[in-house]
Amino acid sequence: MPFLVSTTNSLEINPENFDVMSMIDRSFEVELVGQEIKDQKGGKIGKILGSQYNVGTAVFDLPRLFKNGVDAKYFLGDKKVIMWQPVWLKLQNQPEGEEEEPQPMTQEEQEIQKDIEQMKIEHGERHVNKK
Repeated sequence: MPFLVSTTNSLEINPENFDVMSMIDRSFEVELVGQEIKDQKGGKIGKILGSQYNVGTAVFDLPRLFKNGVDAKYFLGDKKVIMWQPVWLKLQNQPEGEEEEPQPMTQEEQEIQKDIEQMKIEHGERHVNKK
């Protein structure tokens, strides 16, 4: 998942107008790869895989993130870390055993499904990767 290291103590996030590009600090030159992101209790929650300036990607313990809740705070040393779920990643904090209600397909998803079915007909099902 993507993350951002706050380079100021006053960083406030507005979820309705979140713009990570405006928060990039091109003067940030700390090597972050391999460093651990910790929760407010000091427990390891993630490890940085790659970064440029004060943004990057990290692997996170998702069950622990969900358990900590949306108001939890995360840190890299003494600096605040903000992470967010990309729009293309549909992670959900859903209790085990509960199934999500299927959502109707969008027009784009319907067109993709039609294309997949057409490729199955033209090329044979074993040559077409499923979603």
